[in-house]
Amino acid sequence: MAFRRPTRTLDTVAIALASAGFVAHFAFLTLFAWRTFVRFGLGRYAHMTFAVVALVGLAASFLGGTLVKYGGRTKAARLGLGLVALATALASCLLIVAAYID
Repeated sequence: MAFRRPTRTLDTVAIALASAGFVAHFAFLTLFAWRTFVRFGLGRYAHMTFAVVALVGLAASFLGGTLVKYGGRTKAARLGLGLVALATALASCLLIVAAYID
């Protein structure tokens, strides 16, 4: 069974956003995991929490992009769009946290 390429502009943009989000969440996961291993005290637990949020965003970005790409015009593709939007919102929050919290 051959999968078709997405033809709608929204699908193409969502797949590109999911790919960029995947890379961003991987960078945030690496950053907060490093800070977890290097820091001591209560800040360590905060960085560990942000690393888990980055992992959730990584999974949402991957799963959302996959559902949009192979979902066609089903409810699964709409769920994929929601997951891509969730991953983008998480990435923006993590960017603010990474910029202002040392």
